[in-house]
Formats: sequence, C-alpha cells, structure tokens
Amino acid sequence: MSLVLHAAGLAESRARAATEDAHRLSQQLRAAHGRIGDLEAEVKYHQERVERVEQWLHRIYTEIEGRFPTSRTVEG
Repeated sequence: MSLVLHAAGLAESRARAATEDAHRLSQQLRAAHGRIGDLEAEVKYHQERVERVEQWLHRIYTEIEGRFPTSRTVEG
C-alpha cells in the first residue's frame, strides 16, 4: 500500500510540475505573440517610410532630368 501512495504522490508532483510548466510556457507564448505584433507594426512603419523616400527620390530624379537633359549617343 505504501508503494501505491508513493506512486500517487509522485504522479501528483509531476502533474503539478507539468501544469506549472504549461502555465509558464503559455505566458511566454502570449508575450511572444505581443512582441510579434509590435515587430509587425514596426516593419509596416518602416516599409511606408521606404515607399515615401522612394517617391521623393524619384521626384528629385525627375526634376534633375528635366533641368539637365542628357544627350545619349550610341557608339558603334
């Protein structure tokens, strides 16, 4: 009978540890999801900035081309 009680105590201890591990991992997963959301928002912000910079550079390029036209000759 003491062997059965010992086994039951061991099983209970392991179940408690597994529950605590599951809870800790669940919290870590929630934190990771939150961080992923933050990083996705940051990526979107930087992508939008890149698009604005590319438009600005294209506008500057177009203005320069308009003011200083280049004659391109093909050498053969």
